[in-house]
Amino acid sequence: MLLGPEAGCRKTTQSGLVLERRTVVTLISMPQWPPFDPGAYPEGLPADLVALLPSLHAACVVVTSAAYELEMFRAFGRDEAFLRKVNGTDVAPAIGVLRTCISDSLVLSLAMLFKSDPKAVNLRQLLNTVCRPEYTSFFVAAHRRCHPPLDSEHQRGRLIRMQRRINRDPLRACIQRLDDLRDQGVAHLDRAPKSDFEWPLMRDVSTAFAAAANITVSALHYMTWRRFNVRATRSHGITLTRALTQAIDPAALDTR
Repeated sequence: MLLGPEAGCRKTTQSGLVLERRTVVTLISMPQWPPFDPGAYPEGLPADLVALLPSLHAACVVVTSAAYELEMFRAFGRDEAFLRKVNGTDVAPAIGVLRTCISDSLVLSLAMLFKSDPKAVNLRQLLNTVCRPEYTSFFVAAHRRCHPPLDSEHQRGRLIRMQRRINRDPLRACIQRLDDLRDQGVAHLDRAPKSDFEWPLMRDVSTAFAAAANITVSALHYMTWRRFNVRATRSHGITLTRALTQAIDPAALDTR
């Protein structure tokens, strides 16, 4: 947590970042997503699909964290009122450090969601398994028993479109750039990066996040009927981040 609930007090961090605790701001580094128990998915779910539930659970946690991190990263770089307040002050270098830490975390998280490593979440593999034709009849029957019933054909069609898109440019190239940066510049530093290494753009992070969120939300609803409101999560992240940027007070910095 970056800020606590004490009202009317100030804290100066070792980096010189002054935080005024005028507002209760709680930023959660690891959101609470309880693991799926047998009551959270349809009876008779095939074993191959049950085996995917830990990955789906991890994706929910990572996407929720990434939503908060992305809003904070954007605020620290695009909030004009905040930038005018901190530019040229002793707080500015600390904000730069925070942006670097947040961007590294986003790269690690988003790359992990698309890694082909069997120990990773691997949203590609999740889509490939869920969309296999032999499971269609199971989901059609299960969706009919829902209240209200789900449009199984529509939901599966959406997953198939995502499955195709993730394996085609520009999304495939976007994910590859993030993966290369993770392997060569974040998880560890290569002394001799690959000759074809391309630095990802900021829009690559937004694009990969949007893809990860759409796949996670759609797969969650298709497999367990549960809903994940990413838009509400991002709105909450914007509210928390705005409170944080308003609480940072460079004028109160003790320069002794």
